Amino acid sequence: MLLIARSVRGWWSPLKDALRDRGLPTRSIGLSSLTEEIAPEKLFCAARDGFAKMLAIDDGLPGTSPLGIHQWDRFRHVLALHTSALVEVCARLLPGPERTAAISSYLLDRERRYWEDLYEGQRIRLPVGKLALATYTAALTSALDHDAGLDALACLDRGSADSGQVLADHATAYPPFNGHTVLEPLHPHWLAQDYLALITPGDPLSFETSEPWALRAPVHLLATPTQSEEKKAASTWPAWLRPAVSTLIETSQRWPHIATGQLVPLLTDHPHLALAAGKTLTAITDIAHLPTAFAADVASSLQGLGEYLHMAEDAEELEKALEATQLALDLYHALGAHEPADAFVSQQAESLSALSSLQRRTGQLESASQTAARAVGLYRRLAHEFHQVAYARELAVALYRQAQVLASQKNWYEALAAIKECLDIYRAEYLATPNSLPTTVFIDSLYETRILHAEVLASLGRTEEADEIRRQLTTGRWWYLSW
Repeated sequence: MLLIARSVRGWWSPLKDALRDRGLPTRSIGLSSLTEEIAPEKLFCAARDGFAKMLAIDDGLPGTSPLGIHQWDRFRHVLALHTSALVEVCARLLPGPERTAAISSYLLDRERRYWEDLYEGQRIRLPVGKLALATYTAALTSALDHDAGLDALACLDRGSADSGQVLADHATAYPPFNGHTVLEPLHPHWLAQDYLALITPGDPLSFETSEPWALRAPVHLLATPTQSEEKKAASTWPAWLRPAVSTLIETSQRWPHIATGQLVPLLTDHPHLALAAGKTLTAITDIAHLPTAFAADVASSLQGLGEYLHMAEDAEELEKALEATQLALDLYHALGAHEPADAFVSQQAESLSALSSLQRRTGQLESASQTAARAVGLYRRLAHEFHQVAYARELAVALYRQAQVLASQKNWYEALAAIKECLDIYRAEYLATPNSLPTTVFIDSLYETRILHAEVLASLGRTEEADEIRRQLTTGRWWYLSW
């Protein structure tokens, strides 16, 4: 007798023992995923054509799927491919832009009936409300190790003592892909996202399926540290943070009530979560139902976070500063693509200048050199076109950072040229108001530039000039001697 199942958890061990009592030998064979042997696209097309034949649909099925099926690397499960193929075919039967959501609603109704059958058949111990909560958690977090799964559930099911049983029941309904994790999400990914949307109040399609706890669930999961997380270093994020924020962003692209009701307040109140999204974050610039200024505000928050972390000496904090600044730059680039040609140029220049300094501090000198050159180029353009003192000052800062990079590369003559241009800008600003006392910011910036000037001159063998600059810096009101 051959028995084939998605999982052996819960049922195979007692059956195997009973068969052995009757003198019947047993053997377990682990099967690899069919997607490892046959290309996912081929499996999808075969299933789609089969469903189309059964439903007598043949009008223009070949081609790009409206559900993003071209992202084959996200389809590890044959079930996910088959579900996507069925939805691809069924979408031909329903008119209008809401057809995909209507199909998801139908499929999720069937999932709920499946849960009821499991409970009535005593294959799961807890009521289906607990399974709904676990399925929601899994949709956001993706699969986790057991301890992380317990922590994630504790964020949403606060005060509950049955989290372990919830994980066991969920594994019965949705066996983990590799057998070593918990909270396997619904497949394919868009069905899990639609589950998040349909269980969250705020959309006409969700009025029958929504749960009040889902309104604040992302905040509890993403913005409230668990007890075990509080014991860790402050810079350590829970394992589910990055996939959860990315999933919220992807879900927001198709569900306005998730975008405006959850994503916007979450990233506004907790800007560090934008950093967790990684490259997915730039998708917020394409979400039409988001407030116009939201993406720019997120980029500004990331820029500020990068500047704050820039002051750190810890390598991990510097890496986060680098990532935050790079994401701010990516957002400003994406925003610029939707606006007139000159939009967000100054913000891009600011991000590039800060990024070059961070790349230098983290040892990425070649990248830092290219980034610094881009920052200087943009600030030169802004200073030339708008003739504003502020842009000239920012150009001086960018030139100083470029000189730092060039000095780190031992390109002493190029570094000296950048320093001289930087000092020319400071000189022009000072001479424009000779009777005013320089600001502290001006003095500090000039002092750092003169220190670097002396180091570069000394490296070129011009020690007398370097010593003279250092002597000047020890005198009172030394800036008078800098010109």
